[in-house]
Formats: sequence, structure tokens, C-alpha cells
Amino acid sequence: MPIRINLLAEAQAADELRRKDPVKRAILLGVSAVALVMFWSSFLQVQIYVNRNQLGTIEAQWKSIEAPYNEVVASRRKAEDIGERLAALQKFTTNRFLWGNVLNEFQKTMGGVEHIRTVRLKGEQTYGIIEEVKAKTDAGGPASFCRPTATTEKIVLKIDARDYSPEQNSHVKFRSAIVHAPYFTNALSSSNGVTLTFLSPPQVDPTDDRAPFVSFSLQCTYPEKIRR
Repeated sequence: MPIRINLLAEAQAADELRRKDPVKRAILLGVSAVALVMFWSSFLQVQIYVNRNQLGTIEAQWKSIEAPYNEVVASRRKAEDIGERLAALQKFTTNRFLWGNVLNEFQKTMGGVEHIRTVRLKGEQTYGIIEEVKAKTDAGGPASFCRPTATTEKIVLKIDARDYSPEQNSHVKFRSAIVHAPYFTNALSSSNGVTLTFLSPPQVDPTDDRAPFVSFSLQCTYPEKIRR
């Protein structure tokens, strides 16, 4: 049987050891990692360039429509403001206080009481402004309550009269007639709706030949209303 002798066995063994050298393997891995990082960096640079171009295009488009958009928003706000004002005027027109009803009902109360002479009627209708409260957003919390501008309406009817009754107590009956009149019962404030604000001692008017009288004043107070 022939004997084969490999004269290159030693050289082949040396090449095998070189191929299995850990340092060379680490160098190859390092070069591969650097190449991969450079490739990823180049890819990101390309993405940044593309995104910048898209951003520039979008900004140019926005600038072209920004002015018309602002005009539309301003026109919409103006239209909403006009609508709110018209609605407020319509509400005020339909819910406004009518003094004619007051005078008509007051005339009816005068028919049920004798010896009373009305000297003066004075109606006061005043309005106060409640300023707007804007909403504030706390960090991490819900927005606080927002209150729109409103108006408070206060209405008072003042009556100056004279009581010519012999007992000089008709002013009590007159006040009771106002309190129990259906209109005033429903319209006036539930507490102190009709109050006696002044009562004079008996006196005589030298220009009038009537019996002595007492002057008195009544105040009819309506509930305060908030109008928006």
C-alpha cells in the first residue's frame, strides 16, 4: 500500500492558525461595525435632507395660505360677535321690562283703597356690568371656569302718597292691596317686596282744606336679574 506524505501540512496548519486568530476576527468585526454605522449615518443624512426639503415646501405652502386663513378667521369671529349681539338684542327686546303693566296694575290697586292720594311715582331701572372671567389652564389640570360678560338688572318702584283717612291707617290697607295684587305677588321679590320706607306725623296742608294727613312712602322691589 503506497504511503502519502503531505509536504505542505506544516504550511496549511500555519494558515489555519492565522484564520482562527481572534485579533484578526475582532478587526474584521470592528471594520464591519464602522461600515454599518457609516451606512446608517449616510441614510439618516439623506432622510434629513429629504425632510428639510418637505418642510420647506410645506412652509412655503403655509405662507401662501396664511393671509387668506387669517382673513377667514377674523371674518368668522366678527360674524360670531355680530350674531351674539343680535341674539342679545333679540333677548332684551322680548324680555324687556314693561312699565305700562306696572302702571295698569297700580291703577287697579288704587280703586280698592279710599282716602289715599298718590303724590309721586318713581321707577328706577339700573344696570351693572359683571366683567368677563377668562378661563385659566393650570399645569397638568383642567381649565378653570369661564364666565362671560353679563349685566345685572335692578328695578325699584317708589310710591309717595298721603293718607287722609280719619284713623290715618289707610296706608296699611294700601300696602296690603299692593302685596296681594296678583301681578305684584308674582313680580316682586318674595322677601321685602313692598316696604314702608317713610311715615310722617299727622300734618295739615294750608293750601288744602282736606282733613289732616300723614305722608308715607312705599318701595316695591323686583328680584335682581342677570342678563347675558
